[in-house]
Amino acid sequence: MGKIKKRLRNISIRKSFVIYMAVFLLCAILLSGLITKTVDIASESIKSSYSPKEAGRYYLTTEDGKQLGNGADIVIQYETVQYSPQDKWALFVLDILRFISVPFSFAMCIGTAAMLFYRNKLRIPLAVLNTASEKIAADDLDFSVEYDSKDEMGRLCTSFEKMRGVLEKNNREMWRSMEERKRLNAAFAHDLRTPLTVLRGYSEFLSTHLAADTVSKEKVLSTVHTIRGQIGRLESYVQNISAIQRLEEIQPQPQMVALSDVQQAFQEISNIVREDKKVCFAPLTQKSEMISIDLDLALQVFENLMSNAVRYAKEKIDIVIRTDNHLLKVTVYDDGKGFSAEALKNATQPFYRADNKRDKLHFGLGLYICKILCEKHGGSLLLSNVSTKGACITAVFHYGSSFSKIDKKLIVE
Repeated sequence: MGKIKKRLRNISIRKSFVIYMAVFLLCAILLSGLITKTVDIASESIKSSYSPKEAGRYYLTTEDGKQLGNGADIVIQYETVQYSPQDKWALFVLDILRFISVPFSFAMCIGTAAMLFYRNKLRIPLAVLNTASEKIAADDLDFSVEYDSKDEMGRLCTSFEKMRGVLEKNNREMWRSMEERKRLNAAFAHDLRTPLTVLRGYSEFLSTHLAADTVSKEKVLSTVHTIRGQIGRLESYVQNISAIQRLEEIQPQPQMVALSDVQQAFQEISNIVREDKKVCFAPLTQKSEMISIDLDLALQVFENLMSNAVRYAKEKIDIVIRTDNHLLKVTVYDDGKGFSAEALKNATQPFYRADNKRDKLHFGLGLYICKILCEKHGGSLLLSNVSTKGACITAVFHYGSSFSKIDKKLIVE
């Protein structure tokens, strides 16, 4: 029974409408015939209860009026039969029923067909779509549009669910971008405090001591040099903020490229930035595999990862490139001391720097930029520690037909 209902639900609306109309028009014909037949039987039953009158004996005659033969008895039913008031009213009602039986039968059956068609084919999907539209209007996208049918309404509900999914994705991306911008602005404002405090302190120092002529020329020159350095730091901050804002506008431009060419491009970058560190690339399993990727974007990410690895590696850097489920995974290992628990949590945040001399020399934007670019390419940036190799950073790029956000479980596997 369930399979039959499912098959009926999957029939297209047009075919369903034709089937409903055909079945109920046949029912209307049968019903009108049944009513007419019943009315005729009832009418004949009433009329037969009244005996017919005899008109007498009639004879054939000649021209002069002479009677021929013995004649014949002819029975005639007169139209002026006197019915009782009750039977007269009954016959009147039966005549009306006979007259309206056809339009009544067709109207009733067509109405029933329309009601059943609406209830079985339109009521549920229209209610689902109405509820979905109300939730979307209320900016509530945490639901799903579900209607198990392959007819036009089922396809409409599926399209509505796709639209809802796109709206939810765009909403998440918008909020993520806003939150990222808030964190970036907060971090930028926080890091501006130090150079601004230094500039304020030295400006007060100069204004006080120069007026009293209690400072040497060498001290003034040293102070001016420090102020110039802080101004240069502020300029660098502004340039980095502008660069990050430009990153938000980047759209990947993928092109087909062989995996071996990707590794060769990475090797050229590593030869430039490796300094005195030993760099080892793992052999490719499928050198001739073609992938669709924005190579310039991937090279920018790899350059940042290599610079980070060179900064912390003791002697050696290992690089593994592999593909899996339309994902390009580039993993960079260094034999340094690895990430601290705090760094694992915050290293991809803008302007994050650990409490060591090496991190004080840069702005803490490299991994944040890598994260943005990987997400632009439908992937992610993963940080971890490996007991045998130290720190491990994996850049994941999606090289399918679209760069939609992919399941993080798929990235980690």
